[in-house]
Amino acid sequence: MTCSRYALIVGILIAALAAPAWGDYAYVGGGDKFAKVLVEFDDGAIYAFGVSFSDPSTTGVGLMDLIEAGTTLTTQREYYPAYGWIIEGISYMGHTSIDDYYGPNPNAWWRYWVMDPPDGWEMPWDYGASGRTAADGCADAWVYGHNTAPRLPGDANNDLAVNGGDLALVGGNWFQTGKTWSEGDFNGDGAVDGGDLALMGGNWMFGSPPSPAPLPEPGAAVLLVAAVPWLGRRRAG
Repeated sequence: MTCSRYALIVGILIAALAAPAWGDYAYVGGGDKFAKVLVEFDDGAIYAFGVSFSDPSTTGVGLMDLIEAGTTLTTQREYYPAYGWIIEGISYMGHTSIDDYYGPNPNAWWRYWVMDPPDGWEMPWDYGASGRTAADGCADAWVYGHNTAPRLPGDANNDLAVNGGDLALVGGNWFQTGKTWSEGDFNGDGAVDGGDLALMGGNWMFGSPPSPAPLPEPGAAVLLVAAVPWLGRRRAG
């Protein structure tokens, strides 16, 4: 086994042990339907939420209601007769971004994105979060300050889940430079290394409805076992 493969194993162990019990994401609500919500602040901080719900009339704003009820996230809202409730500010984990239409930055406002499988991300210009009916398997995102489609750190293949498929992509490009997001470079420094693995560890196993019991801590054994098939293929090659 080469030094780079030893470094990958060590990196997996470090990232796994550093990751909190529920990653950097949170599961909230309760019901037979499941949606994913991403929130990206102006400083680049990204948080992921899995929302279980049962009411078929739940809207995009309703998903945020459930997140507010189950976490410390708070929103600032304003009601417009033509659009319904508009979320103008979001605060969570020490990060706050608030719409400022008339400030020095013309992009200082929240963009609302939606995804319904099998479609990709889109900004719904003909309706807002109040008019969005959430469905099982859908995803919403709130992105502040830019029009780039949302991405979840650790999700190399952009399927809104962080699992062994993404780990295999990271492993296949481990310690290589000139790489992109889809090749495992999640922090944009052009290299695939421990920094990217740490971001993956924070969201490890996000993307599926929670099991009846709380998901286990994404510990060293979990990530290491996920990496074993890739390591074996690399050795055989």
